[in-house]
Amino acid sequence: MDIREETARLLEELGVLGVSQDDFILDFAVKHAEEIILTDINHKEMPEGLSYTFVCMAAGLYLQDMKAAGRLQLESVDLADTPAKQIKEGDVQVTFAAASDGSLTPEARLDALIRKLTWPDPSTLTRYRRLSC
Repeated sequence: MDIREETARLLEELGVLGVSQDDFILDFAVKHAEEIILTDINHKEMPEGLSYTFVCMAAGLYLQDMKAAGRLQLESVDLADTPAKQIKEGDVQVTFAAASDGSLTPEARLDALIRKLTWPDPSTLTRYRRLSC
């Protein structure tokens, strides 16, 4: 499995625009994810069973870096949109929906996706952890 290609494909399927074949940020995210995983499990080479975890982590790191840099372009998500929960006309009152109301803004949903991709379930990595190389 080519991790870089699979990561680019996952990002495209998630609606990320502008992922190119010579994207340095994508290369950086893949190498960063590999370093995080190998350090955590104390291996020198990536176990085959962690390939999908590797792809997800690389995609999450890419999204996190691009969002932090203000360069994240998504196909269908408007991050500036905050849904209104309640609107009154008399004495004009507008209440915006919040996470505590059970509804997340598009940016909060994106942040949750980034967290989910970037930090896999600890048991996934623990299964491959070694005490010494």
